Amino acid sequence: SVCDTMTKYVSAPVMAVGAYAIKTAADFENAMAKVSTIADTTSVPIEDLEDSILSLSDETGIASTDIAEAVYNAISAGQDTADAAGFVETATKLAHAGFTDTASSLDVLTSIMNAYGLESDKVTDVSDKLITVQNRGKTTIAQLSSSMGKVIPTASAFGVDLDNIASAYVVLTKNGISTAESTTYLNSMINELGKSGTKASKALKDKTGK
Repeated sequence: SVCDTMTKYVSAPVMAVGAYAIKTAADFENAMAKVSTIADTTSVPIEDLEDSILSLSDETGIASTDIAEAVYNAISAGQDTADAAGFVETATKLAHAGFTDTASSLDVLTSIMNAYGLESDKVTDVSDKLITVQNRGKTTIAQLSSSMGKVIPTASAFGVDLDNIASAYVVLTKNGISTAESTTYLNSMINELGKSGTKASKALKDKTGK
């Protein structure tokens, strides 16, 4: 009958949507279970963390499962549970501004924050510096994300602040040197200047007394 035919063609898409919703809910539940294994639930109840993740998902349009995975990675990288959702929110904004994915922006942010021992309330400042490098140099957040982690520990160890590293990337990339090559040059330069006994370090000490 016509009714049977209509029921057949209408119910199939409805069933498909229902199945997708069930799978999505199950995936999110599994992601939150993963988060709960490392989250400090005495600081933030898992229900509150879940609400924050869902709200951020609604605001950004990013799947809640992906947000939960990013929160897990943020906590795993050393961010406090209480700050993790806010940290991920900044990472998603940086990813959007830098035409990259949240995982990449999260990686470069945590690398910088950990190397310099910065508190989570400094993450927006760090993000702004990276966007400035992208805007003023010839590089992208994606390229910085894949390269900066190789020079940041060296810079931090020798007391070279992030502003100087950011400025160097602007100058080098603007002059046609790729982000990856700039990273290699910066590493070599910092090591040369920082190690006692080299010609460069002696010249630096003569000029600055340090």
